[in-house]
Amino acid sequence: MTGPEVEVVVVPRWRQPLSGFCALILGLLVALFTWWIFADIRFSLGHFMFGWYPEVASLLGGWGLLVAVWQAWLDNYPYSKLKRSWAIGIAGTVLNIVVVWFMVYVVFYQLIGSLVPEASYPKLLMYGFPIETALYISSSATGMVTGATFSFGLLWVAGTMFWPLYHAKQPKRGLYSVLLALAIGLTAWYFLLLPPVSQMAQNSAAILTFMYLSELQPAMSTLYNIIIWYYTVSWFYLNTGALRMLNLTQWVIFFALLTMLTWEYEPWIRLKKQPLVGAVAFVSCTFLGVLFGLFLSQMVYTPPVPSSYVWFAMGQPLLATMAEIAREGAKWTAPLVLAVFFIMAEFILYFYFDNWPKKYSKLVNITVRTVIVILAGLAMLYLYYMFSARIIGDPDILSMISYPILFLDPRGLTNPLPFQLWLLWVLLLHGYVWRKWPIWKPLT
Repeated sequence: MTGPEVEVVVVPRWRQPLSGFCALILGLLVALFTWWIFADIRFSLGHFMFGWYPEVASLLGGWGLLVAVWQAWLDNYPYSKLKRSWAIGIAGTVLNIVVVWFMVYVVFYQLIGSLVPEASYPKLLMYGFPIETALYISSSATGMVTGATFSFGLLWVAGTMFWPLYHAKQPKRGLYSVLLALAIGLTAWYFLLLPPVSQMAQNSAAILTFMYLSELQPAMSTLYNIIIWYYTVSWFYLNTGALRMLNLTQWVIFFALLTMLTWEYEPWIRLKKQPLVGAVAFVSCTFLGVLFGLFLSQMVYTPPVPSSYVWFAMGQPLLATMAEIAREGAKWTAPLVLAVFFIMAEFILYFYFDNWPKKYSKLVNITVRTVIVILAGLAMLYLYYMFSARIIGDPDILSMISYPILFLDPRGLTNPLPFQLWLLWVLLLHGYVWRKWPIWKPLT
């Protein structure tokens, strides 16, 4: 997805796969150390100084990796003239962080937030939402912009290969691509992703109102509990609307990267003419994303007999309520998380291992790469749930059993998405901006 104006060509210092593994380990270590410092809820600087929660890591990670793609579209303009990879990396990282801060805390929290309160953490605090709830809703609303832009916007811009400005000079081509992708993403966000988040905010406000009334009138405790159970389930059912759309965007991204990176634009490239190639890729990948994200994934993650029925039959309505909430959440979050692990595998294979293999026929190469992506994605999923509690502070399966019925503090659930986005942010910066320095070197 880079254009014709890249001034410095970099090559691995050693043969593959040694260079790929070394660069990948370096990127993973950087992601872990920065996570421990800024995002780990157990002891991070960000948690104690700014009250950050995992949702904030998702928000910043999502915007960070999107801005890294924008920097790639601009061919690291204008700091690419620095020549040295480490100098370009430092300048690009600083710029990335500044743009992320500007987009989140100025554009959305202040400008767009004045029109769409759900996208503004300060606005939600003014309306009386607790810190955790305000962070969850605002991070969901603002972060979903990156999902929409990264799926539909990137799919069109990269699918059409920057048509009609492929041969234009920088920064004209890059700015056109960034603005077009953002416009497409904002449109998809406004019509597909924002409405369920708005419903989630309204229902959260209803729960908080009933909690406040129950404190004023303790005699209403029985009625209060019944109402809370009802609204908690309703809250999460409405929340699944946002999860459903987010799941769709991740599967669109998976199929977009599968065809553009892993398959190297096959089979769309055979059409040979732009924007026809991009248009067919856009429609096809969107269709596959909808098919897998909204339908086929539910055939795998939806149990035939909900466990809530069993708990109701045993006279345990509270456990039945919690089981129903868990079932509704899992059937959308589980395929979403799996799609992101597949996306991570696509990026790693393409950027760190030069899209190996390439020496066989095109069909064999594509088949082997696809198998690698699927197996690597499944392996990362398994390893995450095995070691996440000890390494990055994400609760393990046992701690999920004690998850509170009120979803006002979402820290109790095992949620890979914050670290997934954080890791992708670091890997894209390392791959795009730092040019995999110091494992890769300029070709001389």
